[in-house]
Amino acid sequence: MRGNAVNHPKSDSSSVKHSGAQWRLMSAYERFEQLVVIALSLIIAVVILIALLALSRKFVILDTLTTPASTIAALGFATLVLGVVCWLLGKRDLSAQD
Repeated sequence: MRGNAVNHPKSDSSSVKHSGAQWRLMSAYERFEQLVVIALSLIIAVVILIALLALSRKFVILDTLTTPASTIAALGFATLVLGVVCWLLGKRDLSAQD
């Protein structure tokens, strides 16, 4: 080693270009992550809505004379829980926009 013991880059402009490239790559990755989060939240909402539709269909075709009360109560509770989850997801999305 001659001279200074600290290794300096030969030119500052190449390190600035390298930092700029890394910054652009990180920004692109952050945008990609945001798109993945949006897509997953949309998929979750669609799955919950499909489950609510399936339960609603079950209530429409339900025969109240032959179905036990416990089954009707369980279906009602499942519908209530899915409705609360859907409401909470909507509330979370609204608070994220603010």
